[in-house]
Amino acid sequence: MSPPALDEQGRPTEAPRIPESYLKSLFGEAVSPALQVLQQERDKKRRGEASELMDLLIAYRWEDNFKLTDRQREVI
Repeated sequence: MSPPALDEQGRPTEAPRIPESYLKSLFGEAVSPALQVLQQERDKKRRGEASELMDLLIAYRWEDNFKLTDRQREVI
């Protein structure tokens, strides 16, 4: 799910930039099934099908990611 690794000339390759083995070392064996679910949901969205998960993860409006009250915006 990470962007592709780059070769010596800076061109994208087929290999993921973050190896799955490294992700497993950080998060455990549940990484593989989680990545499969993400890929399946990503594929659904590309086909024009509904995906609640992708709708939650996709930031359609950048400013919606930061819902701060006026008090939280103050510099303390």
